[in-house]
Amino acid sequence: MFHESRTEEEHEEHPIRFAASDPWVTAFMQRNNLSLRRRTNLTTLTDEVLVDRAVSFMRFLQEHKPTMNLNKTVLMDETAIYFEDPRNQMVDEIGAPRRP
Repeated sequence: MFHESRTEEEHEEHPIRFAASDPWVTAFMQRNNLSLRRRTNLTTLTDEVLVDRAVSFMRFLQEHKPTMNLNKTVLMDETAIYFEDPRNQMVDEIGAPRRP
C-alpha cells in the first residue's frame, strides 16, 4: 500500500531499502508456504552425446526435406548456447514439482 501511494519521482529519489533478519524471512516463508530449494542436478552433455544429437537432427532434416513446404521454411545459422543458472538455491512453493 505504501508503495502505491508514492509517486514515481519520490520512489526514484528515495528508494525503499529493505532488510530482514533470518528469523523474519523464515517465518515469512512458512506463512506463505515457500521453501528454499537446492539445485538437484546440472545438465551436462558429453561431446559424444552432442555429436549424436547433431547427426540425428541432420537425419531428421534429410528424411523430412521432401515433404517440407519451402515457402514456410526459415533457414538460419544458429549457434547452440545454453545458459546454466549459477545460483544453487531458489525459492519455490512447498510441494511444487521439480524443475530442471
